[in-house]
Amino acid sequence: MDFTMTGHGVSVQFKVLRMGTDCLVLAAGGDTGHIGAIAFGDRGGCLSNAREGHREGVVTELIYRELESVVSGGLAVLAGIHVEGITKEQITGVVALCEEGAHRIAAGLREYQQEQKEEKGGNQND
Repeated sequence: MDFTMTGHGVSVQFKVLRMGTDCLVLAAGGDTGHIGAIAFGDRGGCLSNAREGHREGVVTELIYRELESVVSGGLAVLAGIHVEGITKEQITGVVALCEEGAHRIAAGLREYQQEQKEEKGGNQND
């Protein structure tokens, strides 16, 4: 699942990779995408870390918290969103974009899980 969301003059690209029951989510954008922070763990807990001078931990933790109940295995969220001269309004906008993106990812993962259940159920009846 890959998509881009734009608002407040900033674009954020989301990429989702499912690996069995695990899931990797990348949120990157602005003027320069990079790795600024990571949140990872499983239903037992979350570890979070940001590179010095980076504030994307807010975004990685937000996305992680939205998805942790949907992902049954391990979950890793990486984010790097750099906007030169970013305003407070743009920061608020980026957080809102990431929250909306997390909702969209959660819905997509739920839909995928439902399709997988239906396929398995259908195969048992054949």
